Amino acid sequence: MRPVLLAQLNLPMEPDRVPDYGELVVTGYGAVTTGQIRHGVNQELRRMMAQEVDKAECRQLYGGDYQLQHDHMCLKSVVKGIALCAGDIGDPAVHFSGGSKGGELYGIALFSGTEECAYKSKPGVFAKVSYSRKWINSVINDSSGTAKDSSES
Repeated sequence: MRPVLLAQLNLPMEPDRVPDYGELVVTGYGAVTTGQIRHGVNQELRRMMAQEVDKAECRQLYGGDYQLQHDHMCLKSVVKGIALCAGDIGDPAVHFSGGSKGGELYGIALFSGTEECAYKSKPGVFAKVSYSRKWINSVINDSSGTAKDSSES
């Protein structure tokens, strides 16, 4: 088993787009129906094959319900009736190119919308990992365990 790679921010190239080839997979333990809370040992890891939704289209779909930021991306299932639901916040969106067994982490689920899970017409909103690479790398590289609490000054 290998750790997942983290997406790079490739400015001035378009950093917002997941590659058009391969598969984009979201996995999580969230609910499968609205109002259901899944907990305990009977949780089942589920996956959703996803595709990216153009940011302009996503903004139009959400209207005033959610304010998309520059470091957000929208993903929806390629299968109708499958969507993010309660408990899926924090789920990873990993792109697999098919060339290797490892994947590349593109996003972390932030918001699943305001509609019932199975009837969703709005995509899920994800934080783009590439925009947080500097912070992620600093946390990963602080393996000395000497990170100071800001209250220790």
